[in-house]
Amino acid sequence: MDDLLTIILLIAILILISTGIAFWSFKWYEFAIFIVVLSPLISAFFVPDVTVTLGDQNPTIGSYIRISMLLLMGCVGIIKYIKLKTLNQYKLPVHFILLGVFLLFSLMSTSYSINQKVTFIRSITFFAFFFFLLGMDSWITDRYQLNNILNVIFWAFIICLIINLVAYPIFPEKVWYFRAENRFKGLWSHPNEMGSFCMLSYPIMIWKYTNCDSPKKWLIVLCIIAMIFLHLLTGSRTSLIASITGICFWLFVLKHRGKLILFIGITSILLILLLFVGPSNLTRDVPESTTTLTGRTEIWRAAAVFFAERPILGYGYEVSGKIFDDPRFYDEKYKLWSGSSSVSLHSGYLSVGIGVGIFGLFLFYFPLLLPFWRSKNIEDLEYKALLLTILLMCLLTNITESYISGPSNIGSLILWIAWVMAGKVSFLHSIKTSEAI
Repeated sequence: MDDLLTIILLIAILILISTGIAFWSFKWYEFAIFIVVLSPLISAFFVPDVTVTLGDQNPTIGSYIRISMLLLMGCVGIIKYIKLKTLNQYKLPVHFILLGVFLLFSLMSTSYSINQKVTFIRSITFFAFFFFLLGMDSWITDRYQLNNILNVIFWAFIICLIINLVAYPIFPEKVWYFRAENRFKGLWSHPNEMGSFCMLSYPIMIWKYTNCDSPKKWLIVLCIIAMIFLHLLTGSRTSLIASITGICFWLFVLKHRGKLILFIGITSILLILLLFVGPSNLTRDVPESTTTLTGRTEIWRAAAVFFAERPILGYGYEVSGKIFDDPRFYDEKYKLWSGSSSVSLHSGYLSVGIGVGIFGLFLFYFPLLLPFWRSKNIEDLEYKALLLTILLMCLLTNITESYISGPSNIGSLILWIAWVMAGKVSFLHSIKTSEAI
């Protein structure tokens, strides 16, 4: 009887908390954005220290929490959309319609997926995130709200930075990667995820630096230095290269030629030193090298064979490494080839193609790129540089990591939020209202 009362009490508390979060999120949509951006970190607190496992891993309580938060924010988003559509005659943008078609296609792929449970759960989660984005798009009406979104992301990143810095000395057994103890992963699941978090923090913090009072600028500089320190500890080579390329692109768009030349010169010297010195967290194989692809080419070759066998519809949305249940290309030394949907194909483009085929690949990337393509014509260089830099960084990282997907990691969350902003900036620019950018 006591156990039953305890369960009832916990359920009542959860319902009360969820109701409170939903109320605040609906009233102040910035709070909903804040919750979504922090959701991967919040769920990470409940993920136990992992060890090497083969086969599909059971979902952790952290995964359930993250999915529940996205489902709740999806409900808030769709209610917000319905309300504002009724009041303001809001018209659904084309890129949202196209993404909705992709989501329906991904959900349909559950019927033939080689891992129906994973495909269904990830499709439904993406749908919930889609509704959250829809609510955000209908809520944005002017530059003030766009700035609010960036400020919310900035403070969410600061919280993540502080928590990871605190965890560095306090929880050393949790923040270092179990497969490579010299690589820092923070409270994320992998060093590359920590690296991508640092990567996307740079444009956000640079934007904040240029839009705050002078006395506060030195605090942002300290935060950037701390991010660089943690980024180097991750040994995430892809995100380091994408960061450098993105900042170069940022300076190019803003037409800061002198700063661009200086930055290229300094980073070139540093990269040459890294190639010769080869810090241990940047090396992977024997003989040690900072330029190896760490077995990715073998995985890509094998995945390409599977893609050629089912090029039209694929194997089911987000099944990823499950295709390697097939023993033809099994190699004992590559533990990623375990036939598990929880492991990566180390290429977002290949991962989407494997999951939903050529048709789904087009349905995914065309609506993703469309608002960014339109935003290139806006006159506000600051927003153009920020949004296109985020896109470029993510596209580059997506070459060697399964990075661009649904709301599975903090990088994807930020990219899709930037996607909404890019579409809205283009719309506000096109109608040339008094509040437009």
